[in-house]
Amino acid sequence: MSQETELGIVISDGDWMNIWKMQQSTTSSHVWREHCWKNVIQFFINPKITSKYMSRVQPCWRKCRDVNVNHLHVFWLCPKIAPFWDDVHTVIVKILGYSIPKTRWIPVENIVGGLQEGITKKWSWPNIPTREEWLQIVGIIFEMESLTYKLRTQEERCQDKWEKWAVFTSAAKNGQH
Repeated sequence: MSQETELGIVISDGDWMNIWKMQQSTTSSHVWREHCWKNVIQFFINPKITSKYMSRVQPCWRKCRDVNVNHLHVFWLCPKIAPFWDDVHTVIVKILGYSIPKTRWIPVENIVGGLQEGITKKWSWPNIPTREEWLQIVGIIFEMESLTYKLRTQEERCQDKWEKWAVFTSAAKNGQH
């Protein structure tokens, strides 16, 4: 798969199965699940793909001076997006209440879709998502999840899954963050 090519690694069948399972269970919303799947399969057209069709080198939209950049660069490696991921890490540590490595997002897999949506909303533009923008997207996901769990009479499962997010947003509304 292209992820393996971009990363320069081989992803085992077991790791792929874990990725698929995580994507399937991260959210109850079909809309958000579809968006997460699109990120896994690298659905979005990036400058490298555009270069092939236009027969000329395409620069990174964020004006980092790299050319023919791929999905991995656009979402993770572009130096211009580094402040976004630094901010995300800072907020996630606040949400969890403990430190995690910047490369380990499993405890907050339900938030990652919102982060990726924030990036795709800025697709083809040099600016990166602001904290307010991506927090708002994750808030929308939380609301959709809450409604879904209520309809399924499984509110306790939603509370367990989103407890730290609810505490964080409540504290933020009270000016504690």
